Amino acid sequence: MALQINQPFPMFFDLDGSPLDNGYIYIGTANANPETSPVTVYWDAGLTLPATQPLRTINGHISRSGTPSVVFHGLDSTSVTTKNSRNQQVLYSPSVADASLTSVADAAASAAAALGPCCRCAAATAAAGLGPCCRCTAASAAGGLGPCCRSR
Repeated sequence: MALQINQPFPMFFDLDGSPLDNGYIYIGTANANPETSPVTVYWDAGLTLPATQPLRTINGHISRSGTPSVVFHGLDSTSVTTKNSRNQQVLYSPSVADASLTSVADAAASAAAALGPCCRCAAATAAAGLGPCCRCTAASAAGGLGPCCRSR
C-alpha cells in the first residue's frame, strides 16, 4: 500500500512569495471582516484551548509559543485575512469551508492558481522562473502575466 506524505502544518506566504514571517492571521465569521468579526479558534481538535487572535506566524507557519501549530474551529465556514509584518494585507478569503485551518493554505493556493502566474507568488512562481510579484492585475486574472512579474 502506498501512502502520501503530506505537510503537517499549513504554509502561508508574504506578498513577495517568501514564507510569512512575523505575520498575522485573523479568522472570522464567513463573509465578514475577520478582524472585526472574529470567531473563537482553538489549539486542539477538542476545542478546549482557545487561541488568541491574531494568530502569529514564524517562517510561514502558525506559531504557538515559537512552535509550528495548527488551529481548529467548529464552524462550517469562516473568513480569513493574512497580513505581513508591515500590516499589509496578503490574503482575504471571505468564505473558507472547512472544519480546520489546516486547509486554509490549500484553499488560498487553489484560489491563486486560478488567477494566473502573476498571483502564484509562492513556490509555483519560483518554479516558473518568475520574479517577485507585487499584486494581482487584470492581465494575470485573464491568465497573462501582470506588469509586476518579471523574468529572472
